[in-house]
Amino acid sequence: MLLNRSHPGENASSIKGFQEVPRDFEPLPASLLSHAQKTLARAVSCSGSGTHGGQYVSLVLQPAPADSGIVFERSDLSRHNLIPALWNLVQVTPLCTQIVNAQGAEVRTIEHIMAALYASGIDNARIVLDGPEVPLMDGASAFFMNLIEEAGIRSVKAPRRFLKITRPIEVRRGDAFARLEPASTASFHITIAYPQHQVGEQSFAFDFGEQDFAEEVAGARTFGFEPDIEALRRKGLTLGCTMDNAILINAQGQVANPEGYRFPNELARHKLLDAIGDLSLAGAVVLGRFTGNRSGHALNDLSG
Repeated sequence: MLLNRSHPGENASSIKGFQEVPRDFEPLPASLLSHAQKTLARAVSCSGSGTHGGQYVSLVLQPAPADSGIVFERSDLSRHNLIPALWNLVQVTPLCTQIVNAQGAEVRTIEHIMAALYASGIDNARIVLDGPEVPLMDGASAFFMNLIEEAGIRSVKAPRRFLKITRPIEVRRGDAFARLEPASTASFHITIAYPQHQVGEQSFAFDFGEQDFAEEVAGARTFGFEPDIEALRRKGLTLGCTMDNAILINAQGQVANPEGYRFPNELARHKLLDAIGDLSLAGAVVLGRFTGNRSGHALNDLSG
């Protein structure tokens, strides 16, 4: 993950961990500014098909104790079935974020629910799945935001963890890059383009201190390109995607879904949603500015 990618000796001076928000970060929303850790008030559940495998999966989102963090539990496995949602367990994949524990138990496509938990200020939760993939649901984070609202949120008696970025850190691959840099805010800026699919540049900037995640980011759907679908499905990918939960871009670069885009720059907004979910694997509220240019999961999550 980007938080672990820097020049030798740079980590200690680039990222500062602490348990009090400095005064210059006070514009942050209450969900992130709170000094106390938070969890869910009660358990809630849902079920649906996984994005790539298409397997029908049941999910239970449960409260968890202070300092336990976000942990996935594979109820279909009899042992070694706990997988903490942390950067050092990420297995880099181009189409989703996957985490794998030391014994090989995995869970993939975690980024949408992780973004919803992060934006809601949830520090501790147990996510119980009876399969290897988080269900796609609405193809975004809005469903999970509503699920969290249904559960309710309560504080626990432990201080929240924060990470303050003190020096720029960047991962680059050709023209694509992901960068974290100091800022008196918690903000994200994404630029994407897919010229090979006739899709021009889209950009979106989001600041947690000034904008509402639920209104401006959570509803932005995952997307795919029609010319790629057959090849992906032969590889066992995108099997759970339909035009009810994803945007389909045709060979002319136009949206095939009858309702069209929800936002003119919906693709960029979804990539920003993904970046928030990926950065949440730091296990703390990250205070700084994230900039991604055609970055995607492979750079957001890069740990090598």
